[in-house]
Amino acid sequence: MKKDLVGYRLRDVVGRGAWEGDTRLHLIPHVNCRVADLRVRRIRRGRHQIVDFSLPYGDVLHDYLA
Repeated sequence: MKKDLVGYRLRDVVGRGAWEGDTRLHLIPHVNCRVADLRVRRIRRGRHQIVDFSLPYGDVLHDYLA
């Protein structure tokens, strides 16, 4: 099993729209991502963006098993 830290640089980024305003946060618990267990004290701002982009192959930044 590979254990790499991979970095990506988005290409051909085109913004289609963006909105700010009142928001709420809904986090769903997942076995591989424990961010839903974090306590949220305050939500400062909410932003929604619609963006088109290309995601090329990533660059290995660090190989943890090397």
